Amino acid sequence: MDPAYVVAYGILTVFFTLAILTFAIWSLSLIFGRVRRPEKEHPSGRTDVNLVAAAVSAVKAFEEEGITVPEIEREGTSWKMSYRW
Repeated sequence: MDPAYVVAYGILTVFFTLAILTFAIWSLSLIFGRVRRPEKEHPSGRTDVNLVAAAVSAVKAFEEEGITVPEIEREGTSWKMSYRW
């Protein structure tokens, strides 16, 4: 067998072996939860506490600069936004 074929087959074997191992590791990480999945909304409709805290601090920062921000009012289970003029 020609040495060029041996080198070519060797390179292809290494390439495909690495590709298969990469896919296997990625698949296992998905199965066992190593890859972070997007958070689903809580069944009760609660908002993430960190998100609310970030929104409150952003509103305070805008108000300190004199920028009008939307008012968020709680109405039952839905949120309504209205602008102050």
